Amino acid sequence: MNTSPRVVALLLVAVVLVGTVSSVKAEMISFQEDVSPTAAYKADATFVWANKPNDKCDSTRPNEVIVGTDAGIRPLRGLLEFDLSEINMLAAGLPLTIDSVQLVMNTYSTGYSSSITVDLHQYDYNLIEEDSTWYDPDGGGLDLTDGGTLGTFLASEAITLGTANEDVVFSDTAALRTAISDALGSADHTLRLILVDHHEGVSAQLAYFCSNEYSSTGRHPELIVNFTVVPEPSTILLAGLAALAGFSLTRRRGR
Repeated sequence: MNTSPRVVALLLVAVVLVGTVSSVKAEMISFQEDVSPTAAYKADATFVWANKPNDKCDSTRPNEVIVGTDAGIRPLRGLLEFDLSEINMLAAGLPLTIDSVQLVMNTYSTGYSSSITVDLHQYDYNLIEEDSTWYDPDGGGLDLTDGGTLGTFLASEAITLGTANEDVVFSDTAALRTAISDALGSADHTLRLILVDHHEGVSAQLAYFCSNEYSSTGRHPELIVNFTVVPEPSTILLAGLAALAGFSLTRRRGR
């Protein structure tokens, strides 16, 4: 069977375009210590307390991430760290866009008041969880600000505290998506966060969250990222060149 050059060209374009479309992939990945991406995945989570500025809370109260202000009007701040390398592995070198992000914290218990607003900021220092204190928040002596230097504001959540084992979701924002993109482009592909009472130092109000060391792994802090791998520009260019070559061949033979 004879096939015209125009048909051959169109078929070639279709094959290339199918390959291009198939490279556009929407993905969802959850980062949670001892759960995902693998059972060996580690995601640091601890807190620091102005009332006990030299206390390594990861050792003294390992199950909790406490955020707020205590009865003496002294702040407590939470620190989190997530390794996002798995996203780069799934993208396999292709460019990607971050579609949405959520941080899920599970409540451990409540204290002082029935509600608290917690602000989420980027944290720009490598966190050594087991050595973190109020006077040395990153645990490595690099962050010289007591309680931790607040980076870019990312999100805020008004929390009505009830019984334990309730999920608190810090919803998607453009700033949070940008923080993910920045982390993916960094040397260690790690996102670092700090949780702060929005009205810190004003009145006693505390939010108790489960840490990465809490006994139930499903209640560990969880970062959920939805992203899309986009096609390579070179593939799209190849499709255009194939079409151009096919139609050029057809015109020559038609003369």
